[in-house]
Amino acid sequence: MSAAISSVLALATCSASAQTWAFECVATSATPGREHITIYVSQLLPMELSQRVALSGAWGEYVKANYHLDTVSSAVCQPFSMNPAYQQQALAAQQTAWKQQGWDVVHVIWKPGPSASPSSASDTSMYAGHRYRLDLRTSSGG
Repeated sequence: MSAAISSVLALATCSASAQTWAFECVATSATPGREHITIYVSQLLPMELSQRVALSGAWGEYVKANYHLDTVSSAVCQPFSMNPAYQQQALAAQQTAWKQQGWDVVHVIWKPGPSASPSSASDTSMYAGHRYRLDLRTSSGG
């Protein structure tokens, strides 16, 4: 019986290594000499776990190139739960925490892959995307 369980676990491990995960990429930029922090966050991206390091590096380069930043404090893509209810809860909590800190948040619709228009200077990165700004700070008393 334990051999059967071991076989099932081995198969589950093999299939999990090639499994697609939902990743969220976050880059942080702090303005030198000031307490101004901007968070750049992607939508959830379906990727294999083995692509995490490359995805994180490309995300950091994409944010630096498209937002004209010399550096970013951090840029990482983290695997997220595939459970939609948990995703909604975790994303809402994250947004609330950023809002409470008074940080600017830029939501970036990023599509990893070859750039669609190589003639643009901002497309020197091999990753294309669209961006929009969502200011989470409240206008009341702040």
